[in-house]
Amino acid sequence: MDYTINEKFKRAPQLRPAPTYAGLGQLLQVACNFLDLHYRSMPRTMLRCAIEQLAKDRRQAYLKGTHVPALHREAAWQAYRAVMEADRRLRNYDLTTPILQSPVLGQETGGKAFLKLEHLQQTGSFKFRGALSRMTRLESSRVPITAASTGNHGLAMARALAETGHTGTIFLPETSEGQKVDALRATGVPLMIAGQDGVEAEQAARAAAAAQLGVFVSPYNDWDVLGGQGTIGLEMLSQLRRITHVFASVGGGGLIAGVAAAMKAHSPYVQVVGCSPEASAVMHESIRTGSIVQLPVKPTLSDGTAGGIEPGSITLPLCRQLVDTWITVTENEIASAMQRLYELHDFMVEGAAGVAVAGLLKMRTELAEAHCAVILCGGNIAPRNFNSVITPPGQ
Repeated sequence: MDYTINEKFKRAPQLRPAPTYAGLGQLLQVACNFLDLHYRSMPRTMLRCAIEQLAKDRRQAYLKGTHVPALHREAAWQAYRAVMEADRRLRNYDLTTPILQSPVLGQETGGKAFLKLEHLQQTGSFKFRGALSRMTRLESSRVPITAASTGNHGLAMARALAETGHTGTIFLPETSEGQKVDALRATGVPLMIAGQDGVEAEQAARAAAAAQLGVFVSPYNDWDVLGGQGTIGLEMLSQLRRITHVFASVGGGGLIAGVAAAMKAHSPYVQVVGCSPEASAVMHESIRTGSIVQLPVKPTLSDGTAGGIEPGSITLPLCRQLVDTWITVTENEIASAMQRLYELHDFMVEGAAGVAVAGLLKMRTELAEAHCAVILCGGNIAPRNFNSVITPPGQ
């Protein structure tokens, strides 16, 4: 039965003592207390609507006074709103992926481990959520679209363009993995090869969009894309009763920033762990130094997270605010994680997904009794490449 927010307040059960929100008034204290008690079970749009009904100064006072310390920061609040709005727009699309408990990984960490199977997402990675979120914001189908990608974002954009009736061009760096390029060519979307890494491809795509008066869709540096990727966080909260840690691989930071914004809003004590390959840990080093750094491009199994971060990226301050722990893993640890997933669950995942599992295993001594959710972000890897990773030399 549907009823208004006011009616739901009337039907609320006996609440615990209200926290003190100085100057907000007795009625607002009741409302804030209701939100504190029911923020996880309320429909997402109702929660967002309820909070936004507060005047700006009172909303800020509420967010500062409640147990959501990160959300009073403007960037984090904007990211959370982007996630909630993307969740509303994407409800007409079937994007839900399963979450699977891994008993063996749980035993190794001394707690419970759950795998979020985004490698089973349409187009084979989480990127489809962000691409579709951006496309559903465009009112006109006539505006030309450009995007840049090492593969997964391009595949996602091709599908999102088809779903929404738009046309566009995908720019790829010369270092893109061959199987992903072949898959992109099969979609029929025009491709342009530009630059040695993701940053150079993005620069070329942005220039083309400016020349055509079109729209460039970043794989991470876009609020709508970030919001779409963050819906994974909302989904995990609805699928699991308890989460203490979330592990996600990090490239440009769109996935972990969106997921962290959702997690910190609805389950603020969840520890968000950013995992990067040692061979390409640009965000990790940027957080450490306080500004975006440029690192040499090194070969890595995690091609989906390889490359730099463009200047002025919205993800850097979000990752600084919302990600609790940073960890890097070696190429051997990535390969071992990919092999473990295949042995335990028959999953063929790409290197970027292996990074998150490798991060979980590297932190195993710190996770006793923890309930860990690990995002398997993609599965677009050629069988021959996967076999070369998991098969020891000489066998």
